Order: sequence, then structure tokens, then C-alpha cells
Amino acid sequence: MYAGRLPSEAGLPEFDLASLTLPSNLPLSLPSELARQRPDVRASEAQLH
Repeated sequence: MYAGRLPSEAGLPEFDLASLTLPSNLPLSLPSELARQRPDVRASEAQLH
């Protein structure tokens, strides 16, 4: 499910890029705890072990 719809449902969701905004303060680094929550990072760590 992507963008709240099943792949079998017709129609693509509409996104307005002008309405997207970035946070005013971006961190200079990403905490390792946050990165480890990503599914691709967790899968890579599991394969390494």
C-alpha cells in the first residue's frame, strides 16, 4: 500500500509539490538509533550477522 491506496485501485494520488515544506532546522547528522529503525538498514545488519 502506497499513498493510502492498494495497487489494484485505479487512479494515482495527486501530490502538490508547492505545499511541501522542509523543517526550519535540519540536523547536521542523523542519530544512529534513528537510522537503525530503517527496514533496509535492519535487513543489512541481519545479513551481516
